[in-house]
Amino acid sequence: MSISPTLLTRFYGIELHYAPANDDDPPYLRAVYGDETALFDLYTCEIVSGALPRRAEAMVREWFYAQQYTLMNLDPDAPLPALPPLI
Repeated sequence: MSISPTLLTRFYGIELHYAPANDDDPPYLRAVYGDETALFDLYTCEIVSGALPRRAEAMVREWFYAQQYTLMNLDPDAPLPALPPLI
């Protein structure tokens, strides 16, 4: 993954970063929880690389589904919007 991800939000010790598509890679969501990192497919929310503890993974998916419309409609040429954390 060659584009540096941009921080979208953080909650419960989890940081979520977004990286747009490029010539080699589709867009993805990177989740960091402590020393664990996982990359999620931005269309399916399936982990494509890495792993998270089960509860952290469930919270990322819950946040993803709440924000899915916004994530699917991000304009790659516009600044990223501020996205709310999972509460």
